[in-house]
Amino acid sequence: MTFLILLINTHIVLGQITGQLTYLPDEERYLVSVIPNQTLTAPNNITNTGQITLKATKGSFEASDIKAINGNWTKAVKIKEPLESPAYDYHVFILGALLTNPTIEAGVPLPLFSFKNTIACQGNIALVNNFSDEFWPPNSMNANIGNQLTVVGFGNDNAYEKNDESASKIDCPKNLEINLFIDTLKCAADSTSITIGMLNGDLPFIYSINLENGNQIKDSLIEYQQQHILKLPLGNHFIEGNDQSSSYRESIEISSPIPLRISILEKVNINCHNPKGTIKVQGMGGLGNNFQYNWSNGESGTTLTQLSQGFYTVSVIDNNNCMASKSIFLEGTPSIRIDSIEMYHPSCNGDDDGIIEMLSISNGKPPFEFKLDDNPPQKENYFGNLGGGSYQIFVTDAENCVTSKRVTLDTPLEIVMGTMPKDTYLFKGERIQLQPTFNVDGPLSFNWSPNTYLSCDNCANPIVQPPETTTLTLKVTTPLGCERIFKNQIKVLEKTPIYVPNIFYPASNSQNNELPVYIGQTVQKVKRFQVFNRWGQLMYDIQEDHTQQNIAWDGQYRGELAESGVYIYVLEVLLKNQKTEIHTGDFFLKK
Repeated sequence: MTFLILLINTHIVLGQITGQLTYLPDEERYLVSVIPNQTLTAPNNITNTGQITLKATKGSFEASDIKAINGNWTKAVKIKEPLESPAYDYHVFILGALLTNPTIEAGVPLPLFSFKNTIACQGNIALVNNFSDEFWPPNSMNANIGNQLTVVGFGNDNAYEKNDESASKIDCPKNLEINLFIDTLKCAADSTSITIGMLNGDLPFIYSINLENGNQIKDSLIEYQQQHILKLPLGNHFIEGNDQSSSYRESIEISSPIPLRISILEKVNINCHNPKGTIKVQGMGGLGNNFQYNWSNGESGTTLTQLSQGFYTVSVIDNNNCMASKSIFLEGTPSIRIDSIEMYHPSCNGDDDGIIEMLSISNGKPPFEFKLDDNPPQKENYFGNLGGGSYQIFVTDAENCVTSKRVTLDTPLEIVMGTMPKDTYLFKGERIQLQPTFNVDGPLSFNWSPNTYLSCDNCANPIVQPPETTTLTLKVTTPLGCERIFKNQIKVLEKTPIYVPNIFYPASNSQNNELPVYIGQTVQKVKRFQVFNRWGQLMYDIQEDHTQQNIAWDGQYRGELAESGVYIYVLEVLLKNQKTEIHTGDFFLKK
C-alpha cells in the first residue's frame, strides 16, 4: 500500500489508511482498527476528525457497551433499512474529540474502539465501502455515511482510503444454540415429552440429562435436522452438553397441574329409612371450577336422586378437557328377615326354663341387637329363663332398621292323676292292680316306691299286695323332664272285706266327695245299700245288684245337698259262699 501524500497548497497526496474489523477472542466484542501505511510522530500524528460506519443484516445488530481505545468514540445514529439497501441497517460512530497523540506506525493496526452486539446476530456485519456502497450519498435520507479520518501529517483531506478486504466483514458466529421444547401438561400426569434439537454450533452435540431422581440420560445429535423426543418424569432436572467449541447448560422444570379428583359429598344408601338412594359429588383440583359432570346412567350434574342399588360412574371434565372418573357403589339393604327360630318350651307348668333362640337372620346390616318385649336390647341372639306365654321379638340392625316377630312358648299342663282314689282299701290277703290315669299326652316314665310289694316299680299299672297298710309314692316324669310326685295309701283291713269311710265332703272338688262302699274279694255282690239321717229318715236307697267298688252316695237328697251331720248306713251283701250279711255303721257328712 502507498500513501498519497498531499502537499499543503498543492493537494499532493501524502499517505493512506486502511480500515479493519475483527472479532475479539472473547467471542463477545467487535474491534474497529485502522492500519496506516506511514509512520507519523507528533505533532503530525494528531487526528482532527473521524467517522466509522458499519452495515449489518437488518434487525440483527445493536451496538452497546462501546469502549473507546484511541479517542472519544460514540454511537451517533442508526439508520434502519434504507430504501437503497433495505436488507441492512447502518450504524454511524463519530470521534468526539481530537486524537492528540495516537501511535501511527506503518503497518501496525491502531485500535479505535470496541463494542458488543446485544441481540441475536444473523448474517454479517461489515465496514461500509466508501463510494461503492448502495447507500452512498446522495441518498434518499440525505444521510452522511462512510469512513473518514483527517490526520495532520496527511493533510486536510480524508486519510481513510479503503477497507481491508480480509478483515472488513465478519459473519455472525455460529454459537451453540439448542431448541429445547417441553410439552405443556394440561392435565395431571407423572411425566411429559421433551424435544431436543440443535439450531447452531459445530456437530456433533453430546448431551446428558441429570434427573432429579438421580438417574441420567445420555445421547448425541449428529444432524441439524435431528430431534430427540424423550419422556421425562416430573421434577427439576438439568441438561448439559458440548459441541466442538462450546457448551450448553440449562435447568428443566417439569411440573404437573393439580390433579383433577372427585370427592363424594353425600351418599345415602338404601335401607328401611331411605327407599331410594342419593349420590352427590364435587370435582376438585384441575383447572377452574366450571366442571362438567356426566353419569353412567345418562344424567348430568353433581347430584343423583331416586336411585336403586348398584354401581354409578361419574366423569368430571375441567376447563382443560382433563377428565377424572370414579365408580360409586350404592348399597341396598333389604329388610331384616328372621329366618329360623328355635324354641324350647318350659318343662313343667309354672317353671321358667324356656328358651327362644334366633338361629338365622338374613338381610339387614350387621351387627344386630335383640330385644324381647319391653326388656333392654342385647347382643346375644337368645333369651332364657322364660315361662310359657306369648313374646314379641325385635331385631335391630346397624342402620337402626327394625323387624319383629311374635312367638309363643307352650305352657305345659299341670300333671293331674285321675281315676285312682287317694286311698285304696284292701282286706288282708287281697291284691289289686293300680290303674292311675293322667291328663298329659306323650310317653310318661313311672317310678314306684317302696317297691317291696309291687309286681313292677317302673310300669304304669303294677299289682300290689301289701300285708299291712302302706303308702306308695309315684314319681311321674314327662318327656320334657317335668316331674310330679303322687302318694296313695293302701289300707289293709283286718275284718270282713267291707268298708265304708266315716267322713266325706260332697261339696268339694277332691276325690273324697262321694261316700263309696268297698267290698273285698269274698263278697259276691251288694244286694242293698241304704242311708238314714239321725231321725231315721231314708236319704238314699239302692237295691240293684252291684259288684266290686262302684257303689257310692253323692250326698244328694231330692236334688239338693244333704245337711252336714251324722248318718247311718245299712248294707246287705251276698258272700261268695252264698251267705247273706247285714252290715251297719255311721259316718259324718260335711258340706
